[in-house]
Amino acid sequence: MNKFLEMKERGETILFSDLLEDIPPNYVLVDLFPNKCNPAHLSVSRSALEVLKLRLKGFTQLEIAEQLGLSPSQVASRAKDVKNTLYMDVPSYFRIDIPALGKILNVPIELTGYKLLSELLRDMPSDEELMRLFIERGATRGGKLKLAPTNKDLQLLQMRTQKQSYDSIGKAMGMEPKEVRHQISLTLHRISRDLQIELDIPELFKPRMPSPQPEQVKDPELEKEKRLSILSDCQREVWELYEQGKNKSQIAKLLGKSYSVVAEHIRSAERRFREYDHYCAVEERNKERAFLSLTRGEVKIIIKALALYERELEQDITRRTGDDWIGKLPYECQIVADLYDKAQTVIYGKPITRMVPNINEE
Repeated sequence: MNKFLEMKERGETILFSDLLEDIPPNYVLVDLFPNKCNPAHLSVSRSALEVLKLRLKGFTQLEIAEQLGLSPSQVASRAKDVKNTLYMDVPSYFRIDIPALGKILNVPIELTGYKLLSELLRDMPSDEELMRLFIERGATRGGKLKLAPTNKDLQLLQMRTQKQSYDSIGKAMGMEPKEVRHQISLTLHRISRDLQIELDIPELFKPRMPSPQPEQVKDPELEKEKRLSILSDCQREVWELYEQGKNKSQIAKLLGKSYSVVAEHIRSAERRFREYDHYCAVEERNKERAFLSLTRGEVKIIIKALALYERELEQDITRRTGDDWIGKLPYECQIVADLYDKAQTVIYGKPITRMVPNINEE
């Protein structure tokens, strides 16, 4: 018997990194990733996991195609399939221990290694070490690995902490002062966003202090309603019965739905809650208000950009009549839809068009 199947039988945890290091054949993967709707159907193939493994190592779509002897479209299809499968349901005996995969699946993972900018500037890692850190932290954007911070970028930051002017740094590094300023700003942004490292040096980055807010006592019922509001109507109908202690078979009988449809609604609801909790709790600063002085023209550009981003968020969702495809959208779609309404209200006085999550609102 395959070692992973033995671990599953014994109730042991399987690290996803171990699985990708020794990807088993398809007949094993059928049991490791069971398809609850069609047990004979392969949910995750060996080929798809090979694509995922290379993707997490930072290879581009073309590079993966060359290594595996596939076409770029086949690589894209396999990447999409494995992402959708894992995004909807990762079996409980697996542990996502790869930060890059955790980022893709929106699963918070405790990072090891560098956590503060001061630590990074203390050790001044090489370009190779920074690239490895860039990939490990989940910044695997195909074709854009050149955006990883470099040792030279860290030198600019280090010189700036020594209170050197942009002019003196530019002369020492062979750069224009404006270029130095821009590169420092860009490097700080990438270190914070891509390496997920806290900018703890005030001389380089002075975070805006949020205005003190009076402490508010949260109403449990209001909080519960707020969480339920992120679900689609179908998900909420199923979830409320599920919370009452009814099992999936009982819910299916009460609502006149199939068992598999009820199970999918519950999985989708749990995924929505994970995304919502991650946005509100893990990304605590997302709740802070940011004030921008924008022109009407700039707001119109934002409206167009949001419309394009909506398409990107929906591109992996198949719209089927009778299927609760809206419930499969990521929670981020709701945030984009609300922002889209706000931007239109600024320009037109009210939302002229609405995105899917808000399509039925007055």
